[in-house]
Amino acid sequence: NQWMLNNRQKCIDSILEWLVVIEHKTGRMPMVYSYKGFFSEYLHNPVEFNEYLLWIASYQDKEPGLPPMWDNYTMWQNSQYGKQDGSLTGGSLDLDIFNGDINQLKLL
Repeated sequence: NQWMLNNRQKCIDSILEWLVVIEHKTGRMPMVYSYKGFFSEYLHNPVEFNEYLLWIASYQDKEPGLPPMWDNYTMWQNSQYGKQDGSLTGGSLDLDIFNGDINQLKLL
């Protein structure tokens, strides 16, 4: 959106401030959830976010492309059309892949 393009640094600063608040309030480092194009198109790939874990939205079967400030992802939302057997009806589920093993997931 045009506001973000015109206020890029203000938007980056606001996001970083929110991440710090969440970390202080919860005692846990938050994850950044977004898609690759948002970082390049609106924020011009700021390196300030690279200390946070990445939860990337990329609806495809092959490994997602990453914003240049990250070498890997922690979570990958690869679909928004998951289904679950049972009594749940209506809607669909997000499908996510954790980039690690079960012990790493438990630590997270």
